[in-house]
Amino acid sequence: MRMLALSFFLIISGVAYGRSDRARLTVARVDIVGIKTAFDAFAIDCGRYPTTSEGFAALSNCPTNISPNRWRGPYLDRKPIDPWGNDYVYHYPGIHNTNSFDLFSCGADGVSTSGGNDADDINNWDPHSPRGGFSDRLVTFVGTAIIFLLINALLLIVGLSVMSAYSRRVQNLIAGHPTAYKICLWVSLAALLLLLISCLIPRIA
Repeated sequence: MRMLALSFFLIISGVAYGRSDRARLTVARVDIVGIKTAFDAFAIDCGRYPTTSEGFAALSNCPTNISPNRWRGPYLDRKPIDPWGNDYVYHYPGIHNTNSFDLFSCGADGVSTSGGNDADDINNWDPHSPRGGFSDRLVTFVGTAIIFLLINALLLIVGLSVMSAYSRRVQNLIAGHPTAYKICLWVSLAALLLLLISCLIPRIA
């Protein structure tokens, strides 16, 4: 039963970890929409977007080469930080958005080797970012299979444990097949371990 309790604890931890990662992705996407709106408002008022060197500072303080009568900021209260604690990256003119600007978060690893097109980067030119790669799709498939196996194994263990408290027949069944019961328990723990590893792989990669 101690191992069963540990299983449930690790399940809750793994689910919470996965949800926190998804929540960060959602926050980053929402941030990018809000930041884009601020840069667009600046461009409407000032007739252009801030240069790369002016960057986010132009949204909080009027650049020296723009008339204060045109600048109606601040457009943002502070320089935005992505959900992983890193700066968003801004480029104007954009390489991908040639008529406006490129804006992206470097994602969970805090590094982009492709200027915003890494598998975990969230950007303003690809509505499906972060895209991930084959390894991410494989992890998703394996994770789904593991979750299915884990749920079934745990339901079997919990069901037998509960019924054994009220049924002598179930107690005898467990006592007569201790190896099968232990196999189910270890399978559930192994599935849980693989599930947690699959959650960690995208962050480590």
